[in-house]
Order: sequence, then C-alpha cells, then structure tokens
Amino acid sequence: MKSAAAKGPVFSKDFPHYIENYWTDEFLEHFNHSFLIRDPAKVVTSVQKRWPDVHLKELAFLEQRQLFDRLCDRDGKAPPVLDSDDLLRDPRTMVAAYCGAVGIGFVPEALTWEPGSATEDYSWFDGGSWHEKLKGSTGLAPQEPGFTDINAAPDYAKELYEEVLPHYQHLHAHRLQPANTPVSA
Repeated sequence: MKSAAAKGPVFSKDFPHYIENYWTDEFLEHFNHSFLIRDPAKVVTSVQKRWPDVHLKELAFLEQRQLFDRLCDRDGKAPPVLDSDDLLRDPRTMVAAYCGAVGIGFVPEALTWEPGSATEDYSWFDGGSWHEKLKGSTGLAPQEPGFTDINAAPDYAKELYEEVLPHYQHLHAHRLQPANTPVSA
C-alpha cells in the first residue's frame, strides 16, 4: 500500500473496530481519513436479519465515533463524512463533494461501470448474502427499501438501534451537505 501511495492516492476501506489497536498518532498520520455512514435503522435490521445474535461491537458505531472524535481532536477539524443515503440519492453531487473534500479530481465516468464479473474476482463477494445486487449493478442509485422498519423489528434490534443512534447522529451532523455543493467535472 505504501508503494502504491507513493504514486498517487490509494483508497482503502476498513472498519474501525478491526483496526482500533493501530490507533496511534504515528499510524493515523499516514492517512487522509474520511467516513462513510449509514442510517443505523437500516444497518441494524440488515445485519440482525443475517446474524440474529449480532453484538453491539460488531456494528462498530461507537468505534467509528471514537476514531472520528480522535481525528477531530488531533487535527482541529472534522474529516469528511459521507452519508450513504445522500450518496445514493444524488451520486454525482455527493461524489463530487467527496472528491473536493479529500482533494482528488472528480471523474464523472467513475459513477458507472459494466455489470458482472466472476464471483471469485472479489474476496468479499460471498455468493450474494451481503452483496447480492452488486454484481449486476452499473452504478450508484437509490435502493428499494428492502430492510425491516426498525419499529417492526425484534426488541433486540430496537435496543441496538437506540444504543448506536447517538453515534450516527454525531457524525451525521458533520456530513457533507448535498445542497450548496457545486458539481464541476
């Protein structure tokens, strides 16, 4: 990753609860951090449907907030935060805003791609359970609601939701705003 970064920007996605043992200033200073957030009502019901006994820590909302706050304290400003609902509602505007916030050029052609690929091309593609729509996708687009409404979810899911909601709201308050974001190619 270091050699690739010497040639230009490298994008890496990770979950904060998987890397929290690396949260030293020495490690964190090598990255330009940004955060992708998702409505916890959707996260909790989606994950809980597949993992009925999911643990609070596996949702990683607290750890995401802790990393966000640590970076805010260290840098004196909030790193860019992108909300998935905003991204899917208006991909062009939000990707342009994100690119501007992280200092890379906006490439409109990157918003679409050819569908399909061999499943084995992606180590994270597990035959459809988490990414069943991805293989046939051609770009970012609003999703049909396929998640359980949090009010109709099991009590355990509601408890998880109540626990993580403040952490989501904290980051959401810092999100890139879809309005007032000029799009330039």
